[in-house]
Amino acid sequence: LDSTQRTVRFLSAGIELDPGGIGKGYAVDRAIKILRTHGVSTALLSAGSSTIYALGAPAGEPGWKIRVPAPGQQESTVSTVILQDTSLSTANLSEKHFLDEGHLYGAIMDPRTLRPSERVLQVSAIAPSAMDSDVLSKTLFVLGPEGSASFLEEFPQFSALMVSAAKTANGNWFIGTLILCMLDPKRKNPSPIQRCVFRVHSLVGGK
Repeated sequence: LDSTQRTVRFLSAGIELDPGGIGKGYAVDRAIKILRTHGVSTALLSAGSSTIYALGAPAGEPGWKIRVPAPGQQESTVSTVILQDTSLSTANLSEKHFLDEGHLYGAIMDPRTLRPSERVLQVSAIAPSAMDSDVLSKTLFVLGPEGSASFLEEFPQFSALMVSAAKTANGNWFIGTLILCMLDPKRKNPSPIQRCVFRVHSLVGGK
C-alpha cells in the first residue's frame, strides 16, 4: 500500500480486490447525486435488487413500497417496507454459496475466524445512504443476532431485518426451521416476531 501515490499492489499472483461489498452502494449514491443535480426529485434506483435507493416518493404515496424476499425464494415475501430518501441493502447466502459434504458455505467472510460467516441466512438493512446500508447489511450478517442487537442499540438511526438459521441434530446449519428476527434498537436482545419454515431445497441445493 503506497499512501502517497494512493496505489495498491500484491506480492502474490492471482490476488485481486473486489469492490462488491460496498461498490454497489457507492455507485448508487453517486447516481443519486447526479439525478439530484439534474433536478430529479423522484426515482427508485436498484442495483441488482440487493441495493436500493428510494429518492422522494411517487405522487400521492408516503414512499416507495419495497418487498424484501425470503432467502432463496424470490416469490415469497419476508417483509414490505416504505422508503423515502433512504436506502435498503440485503446480504444473503442464497446468491453465492457452495455445498461441501452437505454443509452450506457462503461468500460473506467473518474476519475474526477467516471462515465463511454462519448462523445467518439474510440481513436487510436500512440506512440514509446506499453505501451505509451496504456496509451495515454485511456487518450485521457477520455479527449475528446477539451482536447485531447490541450494535443497533448504539446506532438507533439504522434498522434491520434478520433471518437467522437453526442448527440441526447432525451439526449442520441452514436446514430446518428458521427464526425471523426484527432487530429493534430499543431492545437489548433481538425479538423473534415470527417462525418460518422455508423449503430446504431452495437453500441447500436439493439436500
